Amino acid sequence: MNEARPVALFVPTLKGGGAERMMIQLGAALADCGHRVDLVVGRASGRYFHLVPASLRLVLLQPAGDSVREQIPADLPLLELRSRTTFAALRSFLRLPGHWRWLFPLFFSRYGRRLLRMIPALTEYLRDQQPTALLSALTRANVVAVVGKLLSNTATRIVVSERNHLSRAAANADRCFVKRGDLARHFYPLADACVGVSEGVADDLSDLIDMSREKIVAVKNPVVTAELASRAAESIDHPWLATGGPPVVLAVGRLTTQKDYPTLLRAVDLVRRSRPIRLLILGSGPERESLIALANELELGELVDFHGFAENPYGFMARASVFVLASAWEGSPNALVEAMACGCPVVSTDCPSGPAEILNDARYGKLVPVGDSEALSRAISELLDDPTDGSLLREAAARYSCEASAEHYERILGIAPITP
Repeated sequence: MNEARPVALFVPTLKGGGAERMMIQLGAALADCGHRVDLVVGRASGRYFHLVPASLRLVLLQPAGDSVREQIPADLPLLELRSRTTFAALRSFLRLPGHWRWLFPLFFSRYGRRLLRMIPALTEYLRDQQPTALLSALTRANVVAVVGKLLSNTATRIVVSERNHLSRAAANADRCFVKRGDLARHFYPLADACVGVSEGVADDLSDLIDMSREKIVAVKNPVVTAELASRAAESIDHPWLATGGPPVVLAVGRLTTQKDYPTLLRAVDLVRRSRPIRLLILGSGPERESLIALANELELGELVDFHGFAENPYGFMARASVFVLASAWEGSPNALVEAMACGCPVVSTDCPSGPAEILNDARYGKLVPVGDSEALSRAISELLDDPTDGSLLREAAARYSCEASAEHYERILGIAPITP
């Protein structure tokens, strides 16, 4: 066993988003390279614990409840830290003159207090385990990582990674006491390195936090795994995907404002007026009821299936006629790459940011303006008439392999490649 100091990957939860899955896949790829890897999770909640391979050590900054413990594989190495209170966080950041005023507003929201409680536990982890480097993902984890480094006074290299077009995300979803743009502007420059998951994310981050673009590295997500093709070949029990039925348009992602499903529903309504079509949506979220109401208003009825979360979306992607991403903004949409890796023709909005980069300015799929249901309907119809060659799509998706991403992160994290 490799007894070297670990490299740590830190996420707030394992609730089921793309960032969490990418960190698990990156950790597995780094472990395959011979590194000792800790997956550090701020809150013991989520549905992805069973996906963590035994090659990683799972570190929980708070003990797991019974429901989570049932999901953790029995052979997975586990380290649990004791629970922390908000008062422990208060004692911690009062030791940071010049920084505490940026954190104080977080006490006034539940979201913020959850974030603050991670700080003393991560500080303890950094002091006790002395990881060579720590990579964090998502704004709240990035702030916790930087503050934990300041408090721990360790030599751990801290790399923060932004997974979304932060200025758009903050403008559309910031809460009263949680100003993500302000937190990033103050704390990100204190990290040893910053990563954006696309060139567009890196450009936006540079503008937002007033940091030189040369200091922000763009690294492609570790999307394409060795098992993706085999999972895509698994049978899928859904009657719409049987051979001979009407073409199926597939969308994958949480039912939120960011994903702009109303534009997709209106586009499908336009397409169905001239040809048979069905829409299958994989994902759950707060907009579900309003989207169902809109589908009923458009009289789409049985033509739309809000299927919910799918454990294996790849089987759906391999059998769908067209994959659609209708987002208003993104970072680097993993589902778009996954659909391409499954050979499914794709259409996406040209939103900031990521789709144009992934599709090489429409070489590998259709790009349409954000919020334009008529343009989206035309693009769907064009792909149904003339689908993109699947082998070309799989070749393009290979640029987002786990192996290539791991090599980039080895350099950024300052961990030397391990040779057999």
